[in-house]
Amino acid sequence: MKTIFKLILVTVGLIFIQSCWPEAREINRQYQIKNNSTVELQIRFFNTFDDTFFDINILENEIYNGDVLTYTTGNDQWFEDNGSFPRRAYFDCDSLKIIFSNSKFITYDYTSGLWDSSAFSLPLNRHPLRHGNYSEVQKEVFQFIITEYDFNNATPCDGDCLE
Repeated sequence: MKTIFKLILVTVGLIFIQSCWPEAREINRQYQIKNNSTVELQIRFFNTFDDTFFDINILENEIYNGDVLTYTTGNDQWFEDNGSFPRRAYFDCDSLKIIFSNSKFITYDYTSGLWDSSAFSLPLNRHPLRHGNYSEVQKEVFQFIITEYDFNNATPCDGDCLE
């Protein structure tokens, strides 16, 4: 009888303790790219995993909104290290090419399988696939700004920049 009573007490205790843990919250995070340069941008997003790409255009002072990334608390370690970010997490790409009025370009890459800053091409401090290069402009809305500095440091195209 004592054994059954202890078993019931332990079971009720475990149920009570388990119900006290906080539930995971779902968080929606938005990533944006803003064109603060003086020229129109075209951005080509590459997904080397399935060999696809898509293009967007951003006029001066316009903002492009990436997909909303939903994650639960407890999985937010993706955002703790500013130098790492899971591949294809918010723009469904692992590299991109920013083209300034079809006259200059910058290419940014992310090496699949690496989970630190060595996975990113240079310059690290201006890389649009790194979480740490975004500013939080609203709660859970992060923005990367392409500036005149980026335009001035881009490589001139020898012909069509998209080829």
